[in-house]
Amino acid sequence: MADKVKAWKINLKSYPLDGPVKEYDVKGSMRSLLFHPGQELTVDETFDNAELAKRIKEAGDSIILDKDDMRRLRRAYAAMRSPQEDDLEFFRRIKEPEEVEVAEVTKPT
Repeated sequence: MADKVKAWKINLKSYPLDGPVKEYDVKGSMRSLLFHPGQELTVDETFDNAELAKRIKEAGDSIILDKDDMRRLRRAYAAMRSPQEDDLEFFRRIKEPEEVEVAEVTKPT
């Protein structure tokens, strides 16, 4: 039986807003956040974030992240300054993701 490891499940569903924009695009915002210039990413880190952004784009209503992916997302989160009120639910989903256990998967090198 495979070992279990901790992972994080993030809700990617859009949520309703008041005002001219009626829905918050969680996937689009999360993908953009991964390239926030405040992170001062290296080229290799940018490639890693691009791979995660692609997986977010292709995901359904949620995504399971391993510790490396969660570290990338939290680094982007930490670089963000002056969020708007409409962003708070989005950032809460990153700050307080659901913890889950998944079978350990060996990544190819």
